[in-house]
Amino acid sequence: MAAENTLTGTRVKTLHRVDTEYSADSVEWCPIDGYQHVLLTGTYQLKTNQNPVGEEGADTPAKRLGRLLTFTLRKHTGGATTELCQTEQREVAAILDIKWCHVPLSDMPLFGVVNASGQLVIVTLGSADQGSVMTNDVTTVGITEQGLALSLDWSTGSGQSTGDTQIVVSDSDGCLSIVNVGNSTAQTTRTWKAHGFEAWIAAFNYNNTNVIYSGGDDCRFKVWDTRGSLDAPVITSKRHSMGVCSIQHNPHRDHLLATGSYDEHILLWDARNMSKPLNDIDTGGGIWRLKWEPGSGDRLLAACMHNGFHILHVGNDETGSVNAQSRASYQEHESLAYGADWCHLSPSQLPTVDDASTTDLTSKNREASGESDRSLTSSTILASCSFYDHTMHVWTVT
Repeated sequence: MAAENTLTGTRVKTLHRVDTEYSADSVEWCPIDGYQHVLLTGTYQLKTNQNPVGEEGADTPAKRLGRLLTFTLRKHTGGATTELCQTEQREVAAILDIKWCHVPLSDMPLFGVVNASGQLVIVTLGSADQGSVMTNDVTTVGITEQGLALSLDWSTGSGQSTGDTQIVVSDSDGCLSIVNVGNSTAQTTRTWKAHGFEAWIAAFNYNNTNVIYSGGDDCRFKVWDTRGSLDAPVITSKRHSMGVCSIQHNPHRDHLLATGSYDEHILLWDARNMSKPLNDIDTGGGIWRLKWEPGSGDRLLAACMHNGFHILHVGNDETGSVNAQSRASYQEHESLAYGADWCHLSPSQLPTVDDASTTDLTSKNREASGESDRSLTSSTILASCSFYDHTMHVWTVT
């Protein structure tokens, strides 16, 4: 069913719902040409010991389980409905974050996964022919021996290959690590203590990848310059009143970045002047993930934990000040709003599935959109996931 926001005129519509079985915390659309209909979902499930105290095995520690799910989204002939097809399910260590490399390396799409075993795993995609997409591990890098690897970001966010490809990883020990990535290798080059508690998020300045941003459970947002000593940040902000969970630099607007926190506020910043934020938006829910729209960078998608998913339009008013206006919200999940991402294709650009050749790959997770809705052709496709109700949704906003 579709829902319309009468104040903004926007219309949101759920296309597909998937039960991920394990708690879902990451969704990421592929940005690489020819693979942009590919969607990854990561899950994290804590399996506790059910044996009563005193019985054998009662002291066995809880296990963190995960699955990496791969989907393709294609349109049926005529473009009025879509088909979401699960092509792979892999049992892996519990996943905390997934991010794609924004450019192909060795002519192949790559993505990174950080997990509860304290590792960064770099993975590539196989052929996307016939709707079947499989993943293959390239290499694994140990980030922390005792803790969890919590987030990652690639230095390629501008969409250009400029020098060495790097990944920054944050972990539960409060550290950041820089990993250099080659054709089939990856090596940690620097690691430093960044936060007093969990370093929830790390991100590159895509306009200047020598600059790295980080946020932690110590309520600090920090700026680092890797050209110098990393004994101390070049900037420390205390503007957030709770843990800083999400940061993303805008790939299209060189100096604009957004931070989000458990304090339910999104702050917009000018990277050239960090003395105070450009704008402060109260979302009514803790901000776990922020994603700038890949096409123009004028819209910001926020996963607001207890308050669903929101899309903000970020522009300039008549005085030149940066403003942010709510354009749409998606409230169809029944649990913590965690993962969210924009598809790089419009519905009209999706590859077409031959109705007569639909295979069992659709499995139990296939759910067609159900109604013939020609407005899909002018819509934007998004994906989102929520934790305790273990669901992933594909939806549109028009």
